[in-house]
Amino acid sequence: MNAIIVDETATTNAVFFNDVMTDLLGITCDDMVNLHGHDDPKIPPPQMLSKIGVLMMFNLTIKPDRSTIVNKASEIPMSAPTTTTNLTPQTSDPKSSTTKRQMTKISANRLQP
Repeated sequence: MNAIIVDETATTNAVFFNDVMTDLLGITCDDMVNLHGHDDPKIPPPQMLSKIGVLMMFNLTIKPDRSTIVNKASEIPMSAPTTTTNLTPQTSDPKSSTTKRQMTKISANRLQP
């Protein structure tokens, strides 16, 4: 299958071969065409359409002619965080003094000879 892969940095055309499609969709390309009748290359089957917008990780081969082959494709699971993050800023160390010492003023009389 020819496909377009898009992320925030670039867009590329890629070729998915049968093994990758079977791993990704859970059905062979042959079965999609022969058993389910999805034989129009311009109308993607629902299994393929369900992957649009899904975050995925690809293992790619870029050939010298700049064609791209997908060797492996897997969905990136979006799990909920298991820990709670405290966004309250930490208070300063109570042992450190926040009071500033006054600067000693030098009288004008001391500066004169």
